[in-house]
Amino acid sequence: MIKFKSDDRLFIATLTWGLIIVVLGYVALKHYEVSLFTCFWLLPGLFFIAIAFLKREIVIIDNGFLIIKNRINILPKRIRLDEIKKVKVLEQGNSNLASNQGLLHLILWDKKFTRPKDIKIFGANKVKLFTIDARAIDNAAYLQLIQRIKK
Repeated sequence: MIKFKSDDRLFIATLTWGLIIVVLGYVALKHYEVSLFTCFWLLPGLFFIAIAFLKREIVIIDNGFLIIKNRINILPKRIRLDEIKKVKVLEQGNSNLASNQGLLHLILWDKKFTRPKDIKIFGANKVKLFTIDARAIDNAAYLQLIQRIKK
């Protein structure tokens, strides 16, 4: 079993935003009895927290399978290594437009996060099996993963 090291910065940033929104909503609105305004703060915060835990970031190769799962192991994606016919790696330069620079991007300002990376896995008949967001994988593990999949 080979587990590729995850880069937890995106997880931590998303979780932090969710917690900040929930806490601000609770502190700002705790003396009000109107629950509708509280929901406007709590729902986006809980949405960020759910995204942090449900995003598939953990990549494992085990017994001839490529397993991509999230942090709470709900609906892991299992792909047999012999089904993989083609691997396409996309590393594109990111433009410096203000529309592309979100709050998460500003927190995670790094050479690693300035390029969106995707690993597209194709099966027989050019059918796309899955796309891995490689920003969630550590740089050394990213290169090792590509080498293992292409074998």
